[in-house]
Amino acid sequence: MSNSVALQTPNNMLSPRDVAIRLGVTRQTVLNWFANGDLRGTRLSSRVIRFSLEDVEAFISNGRATKPRPVPQA
Repeated sequence: MSNSVALQTPNNMLSPRDVAIRLGVTRQTVLNWFANGDLRGTRLSSRVIRFSLEDVEAFISNGRATKPRPVPQA
């Protein structure tokens, strides 16, 4: 595995870390939004949560997040 940051997981789903990078917040903030029901996501197991790009974009467009930072290009 390389040292580069994987910004998107298969099937157009983002990890909490991916969302945090995109929104310029911490991973814990993303997990808090999910736990509070503010940001829709899917729990795949007790330790794995994924967010659809569409749900993240809706969260941004509803004014619930800070302005997204540009995504670094690989």
